[in-house]
Amino acid sequence: MTGSGAKPRRREIRKYLLLTVLAGLLLLAGLAWYMTTDSFQAMVRRRVVGELERITGGRVDLGVPRVALATRSSARSSKRRPRAVSPSPRG
Repeated sequence: MTGSGAKPRRREIRKYLLLTVLAGLLLLAGLAWYMTTDSFQAMVRRRVVGELERITGGRVDLGVPRVALATRSSARSSKRRPRAVSPSPRG
């Protein structure tokens, strides 16, 4: 009688596993779509500019950067130069 209880249990586990995998794929598809939106691009731009300004101590102008994380994790910009950077005093 132990054999009859095992098959429905396996079927139930497979069903939940399939639902979990489908939910994960749906989540990944949603994230991939979100990375192409203008709001995501603006958020990444603000963070990159803020970090570069913090590191260099000057103002940074990136132009129009486009981040393509879904395709080989690359970031491109028409301009990549800090503006009005003063040398930091070294003691």
